[in-house]
Amino acid sequence: MADNTRADSPCSIAATGLGLSCHPIAVLNGWLKRAEAAERVLTALRFFEHSPQGPEPDVTGYKGFYYHFLEMKDGRRAGKCELSTVDSAFLLAGMLAAAAFFDEESPAECEIREAADALLRRADWQWALYGVPCNANGWPTETVEDVTIIHGGTPENGFISHRYQGYDESLLMHVLGFGSSTFPLPPECYRAWQKTFEWRKQYGIEYLHMGPLFIHQLSRIWTALLGCERQRWSRTGEEDDRKRGSGFLDVRSPWCTRRA
Repeated sequence: MADNTRADSPCSIAATGLGLSCHPIAVLNGWLKRAEAAERVLTALRFFEHSPQGPEPDVTGYKGFYYHFLEMKDGRRAGKCELSTVDSAFLLAGMLAAAAFFDEESPAECEIREAADALLRRADWQWALYGVPCNANGWPTETVEDVTIIHGGTPENGFISHRYQGYDESLLMHVLGFGSSTFPLPPECYRAWQKTFEWRKQYGIEYLHMGPLFIHQLSRIWTALLGCERQRWSRTGEEDDRKRGSGFLDVRSPWCTRRA
């Protein structure tokens, strides 16, 4: 799926994840026939499963992750863009959403589920930690004590120095990483990420702060947290119903009212 409407736009892997997630909606609303939607999804999954991966600069991805932008003509890395862990998570989530919907026993739908599972298991979250030892790293790197997930990197310069710290859209990435059956994130990664959260209090509401609204919404496209209300984050990491990660949205209402 193209990143924008320009004729020369590259493919965005995040947009592709969102697009894959839309196919079940299209089927349920009668906009696409189920078989047609399944074939479209399968075409995309086949490409990502069999596209070239490696440390070279002109491939599609590496270690189960993908470059942020891909050329529309051949699916290889566009320009000098980075291998993106969080955008890969959005792509993988779209694959899993499609796999959960296409649950019939037709050859196409069976292959969708098998391909999505294989692609998820291929993502090496331990490699993406940056501070966790791994074999055949293949990129210039350095040892760090922090075990928060890297933003990504490039073959030319190695890992990006920035890591996911503070509450952000990487919530989905952490869910996928902790649930991995092949390269799961260690428990200390969650604690390291959690320690960087910023708590604020406005209008009498204490909440987990991060300004852009999309950060609070994007991961929720694929994660259902309605059954987790009694396990909210707190400054100490213990259960505390008074500390509300969703409080940011509660603050928006009085803020808008005061400016109406």
